[in-house]
Amino acid sequence: MCPWPRMSLPRMCPVDPTFGTTCFSMTGGGLQGPQPCPAGLVCAVPYMPGTAAPPGVKLLGPPSTAPPVFKECVPGDYCSLGAHDGPDLTCPEGTHCSAASSSMALTPLPCNNLGQCNSSSCPSASYCPAGTENEAPCQAGFYCETPVNKLPCGLSQWCPEGSISWQVCPSGSYCPTPGQRFTCPSGSYCPDGSIEPSSCSVLAICPEGSTKPGGNFLGPMLAIVAVIVIVAIFKLVNWYVEKRRMKRVEMESMIKYKAMDDMSSRDLDAPLLSGDENDISVNSGAQLFANVRQVIDIEFKSLGLTLEGGRSVLSGVDGAVYSGRLTAVMGPSGAGKTTFLTTLVGRAFYGKPSGSILINGREDSLTNYKKICGFVPQEVRGRNMYRHCCKIKTNIFRVFAASIRILCLGR
Repeated sequence: MCPWPRMSLPRMCPVDPTFGTTCFSMTGGGLQGPQPCPAGLVCAVPYMPGTAAPPGVKLLGPPSTAPPVFKECVPGDYCSLGAHDGPDLTCPEGTHCSAASSSMALTPLPCNNLGQCNSSSCPSASYCPAGTENEAPCQAGFYCETPVNKLPCGLSQWCPEGSISWQVCPSGSYCPTPGQRFTCPSGSYCPDGSIEPSSCSVLAICPEGSTKPGGNFLGPMLAIVAVIVIVAIFKLVNWYVEKRRMKRVEMESMIKYKAMDDMSSRDLDAPLLSGDENDISVNSGAQLFANVRQVIDIEFKSLGLTLEGGRSVLSGVDGAVYSGRLTAVMGPSGAGKTTFLTTLVGRAFYGKPSGSILINGREDSLTNYKKICGFVPQEVRGRNMYRHCCKIKTNIFRVFAASIRILCLGR
């Protein structure tokens, strides 16, 4: 060193016992005196370059009365050649300082695939705050778009460990917290974004992992069976009521017919009609029922019926219908049974009748005895009244409706 001007020879640099100074010019120029040893170097020989601190350790700095102290670097720091405690050696955020020995990390390494990580190139995202020793995946319940940003996931979202972005809790599962995911249990269903499973209805089928209530045929089948049962019960009740009604009608008809038959068997010869031929009057129902035998004998001679066009549909019919007897008119279909009966009772309005009708030996018309005689038609408006609804016995009793009306006059 040359501390003064116009020196003919340089002076030797003094030896610093603390190794804190050196006379070695780092720039190659002259020195006027000892210079401080550069940071991280140990200047043991004044005229030689300083010796750097080895990797993995750092120089704590030269004290004034003692040699410099070296210390092993702690995990999370990076200690390259010549490290010292002056600058911050903590691994910066977004990087990690990992090595076989944590103290031997020479340079920080970027996290997330050297900073180029995305959802397609990285299986999982990392989160590397300052001082990270080893790269670790993003915590469950959070997502890390970058190694330095950790954001919480919300409800109905699912963020497993290493998530680079959030996602809705998938169907078939439920997520009570953003970091937990469970398969939907049997008997429940879990649509997208479920926080808890939803119970299925009683009639629904929901196996494990169901995304919606499963349809089944049990409900519709039960409804159909219920409708069938209700209809069957209704028809059964209706059939029972109708059977009771028909039985009651048959019993009433049998009782009335028996009463009429008992009256016919009595030896009462009082005439039904009173008065002369020009003044025929019918006794009151009460008098007939209480005092006389109701006798009507009908005779007909040359009975016929001619239609308006001159066509004869009935001619030359002779016969008699006596009281107290059951008289039947039989013949094949179209033989003229209905035409004969309607002509006999004076209801053949569609033609001109001919012949004579005798009632108890006197010529008269049955239309004059409507109060004690009844005509039961076979059809009403073209519909047969008895073919499908009644038994033969019931039809026979109903034929005697005219006779039954006689019994009812006394009520």
